[in-house]
Amino acid sequence: MSKAILILTPFFSPNVGGVETHLDDLCKALIKRGIHVFVLTYQPLASSLKAPAKEVSRNLYVRRLWWIGRKKDMFHKLQNKPLLQFLYLTPYLFLYSFYFLIRFPQIETIHAMGATGTFIGRFLALVFRKKFIADIETVYNQSILSRYHNWVLKWILNGANHIFIPAEVMRPQLIHTYGVPSQKISVFRYWIDQAVFYPRKDNHEKLFSQWNNKFIVLFVGRLLEIKGVDLLMEIALQVPQDVLFVVIGEGTRKEYLRQQMAHYPNMVFMGPVLNSELRKYYWSADLFIMPSLYEEGFGRVNMEALACGLPVLASDKKGIREALQEGTGIFVEPTAHNFARAIVDLKNNPQKIQIMKQNANVFTKRFFSEKNIDCFLKVYQS
Repeated sequence: MSKAILILTPFFSPNVGGVETHLDDLCKALIKRGIHVFVLTYQPLASSLKAPAKEVSRNLYVRRLWWIGRKKDMFHKLQNKPLLQFLYLTPYLFLYSFYFLIRFPQIETIHAMGATGTFIGRFLALVFRKKFIADIETVYNQSILSRYHNWVLKWILNGANHIFIPAEVMRPQLIHTYGVPSQKISVFRYWIDQAVFYPRKDNHEKLFSQWNNKFIVLFVGRLLEIKGVDLLMEIALQVPQDVLFVVIGEGTRKEYLRQQMAHYPNMVFMGPVLNSELRKYYWSADLFIMPSLYEEGFGRVNMEALACGLPVLASDKKGIREALQEGTGIFVEPTAHNFARAIVDLKNNPQKIQIMKQNANVFTKRFFSEKNIDCFLKVYQS
């Protein structure tokens, strides 16, 4: 098995997001197995949080690079301009990565994330003759990708020794659009650190006293239109005032959301919250909502909610369905009316909520354990 692995990613903790949490869990699991993990990344570009430029601990070395535009939230502003976003993220990480591999020649495997990470990883693998693993966390939006984008993605993906995806819904695109052989693709399940995310031990008052006597609907995610943030505001107008929406995250709709709060007395915006603190919010909620308007790769926050015993109400999208099962979540076509009706139905049926909580606990223990790392280990050692 490879004894030294480089995780190459523009985004890493304390940046907040599903990919970042996945990488935290992956690093912990690899370190536990005696593998040296190197991480090359940026200072948080998708949140206002800060982190040390270097972080060194047992079998872990993290190097975070400063980059322009961080305070101006350039990453989110370029969300719908993939070429400009790619050009923003890539240059410095690309150049520094060559120095990094020269400095740490013991690295045997490059595990690269997203378009930027995999683009750089493809070059590094060619120059330094390393094993190159691509980790793709999203379905590519063909409507905003040019022929050039698709050509580059095809070159990257077909140059990988192996590709990991978190949902089966992503496989057809890789095979039919980019010509990736099926045997090079592995679908993996995330796993949850159940020492961090677990059901609350008591059923007393909510941890935030001002939320008592409210039915709490929690949203955690990037504040983008495609994540359904604007839809969430429409939903809030169609439910009783004793339904309180709690919103956690960062993104392009953050300032708009903050400005609109005065018009939405049943919405509370908390901003970004560290992953280690999220469980308090899961524990204090009655329902988790994921109103995405696109095919999510998997939707990791759904798993965190379930692990904390919180039922999920989500858009009926294939990737999201793979993260849940009937009895732990409810799926609706993403319209304000459909979501509002489902929320009111659950609010009026506490017994149904309780059954879903019990199902969530069983489902989490069965499917989201650390044994899910085995598929990564198998590829690393092949």
